[in-house]
Amino acid sequence: MEQDTPTELLNHDSKNHLATAGTWARLLGILGFIFTAFIFLAALMMLLGGSYLNQFLAESSGEEFPGMARGLGTFTGLLYLVIGGIYFLISWWTFRFGNEIREGLMTHSPEHMAAAFNNLKNYFQAYGVLTLVAVGFMLLSVLGVMLVGFF
Repeated sequence: MEQDTPTELLNHDSKNHLATAGTWARLLGILGFIFTAFIFLAALMMLLGGSYLNQFLAESSGEEFPGMARGLGTFTGLLYLVIGGIYFLISWWTFRFGNEIREGLMTHSPEHMAAAFNNLKNYFQAYGVLTLVAVGFMLLSVLGVMLVGFF
């Protein structure tokens, strides 16, 4: 019986493409972390500054704002915290893909390659779910506009 010689799944060009993709993924992950910090900073300003803004507007206009208007800054701040958390996870998976693919290609480690592709899977899975949610909101918006137009 003849011994099968193992063949490499990835040729030289494929490894170069993955290394380049990993470098860009690391850069995008780092930029994502920076952008996430700005989102969290904006959320903090909305959460802490919302009451000051309402107080300032009430003093300058002489009118008291209803309870719903007072809670708008808090709601927006919490929404920004959720968005920042989601964006952090996506940036984390992107950054980890870049690190793991680089390590896997340098050490020829199947464990690092598997971890890299797991992070890439998580990234695309989250992106797909967010896309479906956005399309759902768009369809609901169109339906709402059509209902308002009929009545």
